[in-house]
Amino acid sequence: MNEITKERNYINFFPFSRNESWRADWSPESMSVDWGDIDEWSLLYDLFEVEVEIVIGGQDFTPVGRGLFPIVDYVIILSFPLLTLLREGGHVEAISSNGIAFYVFALEGDTVIMTDLDKAMADPERGGSIQVSIDDYRIVKEQAMDKMYSLLYGAHPELRRHKYIAELRESLAEHDKAYVCDNIDSVN
Repeated sequence: MNEITKERNYINFFPFSRNESWRADWSPESMSVDWGDIDEWSLLYDLFEVEVEIVIGGQDFTPVGRGLFPIVDYVIILSFPLLTLLREGGHVEAISSNGIAFYVFALEGDTVIMTDLDKAMADPERGGSIQVSIDDYRIVKEQAMDKMYSLLYGAHPELRRHKYIAELRESLAEHDKAYVCDNIDSVN
């Protein structure tokens, strides 16, 4: 793998201070549930909103002017497209649960073409697309996962009891392993 620097690939999440779920004194008891019982929909639609800054392959892919994303949802929309592209080819549309982000991903060789449809419509000359290597994309995808866990567990260590959050990385890794096994089987 080529040496890839942090400046070339990074993602930052900035917790939205007015989203009460980031407050140290917030508790899911306000939703009448325990930490381990927060429903997935709340995680994908309402809780732990962040602003996003993202650079992949030295190219800015930061969503502009669209507001906030629940951090769990954003990490998922960055993770699943590559898995599907590697398995099936073509293109994949990834839409955030709250409809704020609408991306299209395509794979050409080992280049991922990422298009932010809102940017493409706002500035047709620039098109809203970037082309990045699979390696660069994977690095940012992993950084997103690491930062999500760091922020969530740093704000509320009790979230370690939440099965969906705790198993998200493993679940996505299982999809990666299944792809590798499918390809090895097809070669043999």
